[in-house]
Amino acid sequence: MSKTLVTVGVPVYNGADYLKIAMDALLAQTHKNLEILIADNDSTDDSLTIAEQYAAADARVTVLRATENRGAAWNYNRVVEVANGTYFKWAAHDDICLPTYIERCADALDNDDATVLAYPKTIIIDGSGDARKDYEDGLNLDGTSSIRRGAALLWRVGLCNAVFGVMRTTDLRGTGMIQSFDSSDISLLAELALRGKFHEVDERLFLRRRHEAASRSANTSTEEVAAWFGPDAKSGRSVSLNKAYQAAVWRWDANIGRRIAAAAMFAAVGPLVELRWHRRMRRRRQSID
Repeated sequence: MSKTLVTVGVPVYNGADYLKIAMDALLAQTHKNLEILIADNDSTDDSLTIAEQYAAADARVTVLRATENRGAAWNYNRVVEVANGTYFKWAAHDDICLPTYIERCADALDNDDATVLAYPKTIIIDGSGDARKDYEDGLNLDGTSSIRRGAALLWRVGLCNAVFGVMRTTDLRGTGMIQSFDSSDISLLAELALRGKFHEVDERLFLRRRHEAASRSANTSTEEVAAWFGPDAKSGRSVSLNKAYQAAVWRWDANIGRRIAAAAMFAAVGPLVELRWHRRMRRRRQSID
């Protein structure tokens, strides 16, 4: 069993309805060497009060307060910046991690230095916590070619459940992390795929809650999504993602030949993936209409 310190960052804004459930699940993890940072983004509900109650009851829990809502991107990134753990995991305030989630993922990282991210399989649950379906992420990127891993990530990624996996903190800090534009979690995963392998734990240990108050359900327009990300949010998912892919290449610690090859891959694959995404969204809107 891994004894590595894992920092769990819990960004929250007005998440009082589910925060206790999420925290109870994190504190019940079989991996006990945890640091849990609850980052409250100036909530107007009882989120901060709940967070402070958990911090008072368990020394592993620390509360990071904010005097104003500076957006989700800032709130997600600040927990990474102050993390003390060798490994890091984001945990949404409304999802549930089953007891062996962190243990299994930390073991996978311990067992292979080339793996930068480990995540378990997913079950989608509703607002009441009832299981709706098993979700196949398909991001077990264990090949040795960085460029092939990056391309596979773009083609396969869907709900980005892997972004809630356990990562090597130093590798995560070397990326652009969560940026202020729609779907920046995709560019983050693509950048991590350049840096190392992804390991999928073959157990359904992640309960991803989909409900009406969730960030992407409650914020549907371009303006609403931008406001959720923060005051500096950029519009235009496609343009922003393509720029982020190219920026990721030049942050990558690789020789010039591999960087050029990766840049060419993202330039070719990125627009094709976006075209497929836009077609899927158009069909979805037409089915609703």
